[in-house]
Amino acid sequence: MRFFKKAMCTSLAVLTITVGASLPKAIAPEAYGSAPAVIQVMDADAACAVKTGYFNGYDYWTGYTYVYSKNTNKKAKVKICTFDNMGWRSGGNIDIKVYSPNGSCIKSLTDIDTSYTLTLPKGYSYYKIKIKPHRYSNSIWGQGENFLNMGRCVMWSMDAKSNCTF
Repeated sequence: MRFFKKAMCTSLAVLTITVGASLPKAIAPEAYGSAPAVIQVMDADAACAVKTGYFNGYDYWTGYTYVYSKNTNKKAKVKICTFDNMGWRSGGNIDIKVYSPNGSCIKSLTDIDTSYTLTLPKGYSYYKIKIKPHRYSNSIWGQGENFLNMGRCVMWSMDAKSNCTF
């Protein structure tokens, strides 16, 4: 589908240039006192929105990120990623909580690898999402994992993938 869209856009651009270059002398710009206008409308279906923020340690959830459903009869999808201090996608592990408009928790996920696509249940006009870095146990291995994970979970982003916006 992407190849088809790119091919269509390229062919429309070539057609526009060809038509503009081959205008007859009767409608030359000098005849009307202004340049001819070629109007073209294109509709692109890109990611509709992105939200970003910073984590504030292991024990603190981010504030609510409101995700608005475009069609309550369909499921919405949001992609969640973490980034390190340099802004590189890092692959940290996070905990996620999703709340309904009335405030009840409808989904709770723990120790999720980032670059995760979260599918939200249908039937709600909007959702409230909170995330935080995952906290491992207090064992010696867990403390090492916490240290590494905190370095991976400095910043976060949420991309509206389908049927939603922020």
